[in-house]
Amino acid sequence: MLSAVIRGTSVGGGGPLDVDFDNGWQLLTYSNGSGTGTFEFAVLNDLDVNKNGSGAVIGAVRYLTFRPDSEQLTETATVPEPSTLVLLGTGLAGAIRRRRTASKTR
Repeated sequence: MLSAVIRGTSVGGGGPLDVDFDNGWQLLTYSNGSGTGTFEFAVLNDLDVNKNGSGAVIGAVRYLTFRPDSEQLTETATVPEPSTLVLLGTGLAGAIRRRRTASKTR
């Protein structure tokens, strides 16, 4: 989450204040404990504020990338769930029993 607070005063001390942003795309780089990345951010509107007022600025993000640190990449073996093993075992036991029953009746 990105947030910023902008405070200012207008010439004359009390009239409306117009904040004109550079609305072009800005490339930002970030990193955290698991990797690094980049994205572009742009402010989509300018801000008009009255005395002691506040306003909202809308922005957009594009071209978000993330590259995990190579140390963080580890392969893990898949382990079947216990219920899968129970179903497999029950099926095998049933097949063996059916085969034995069928061979006795011949």
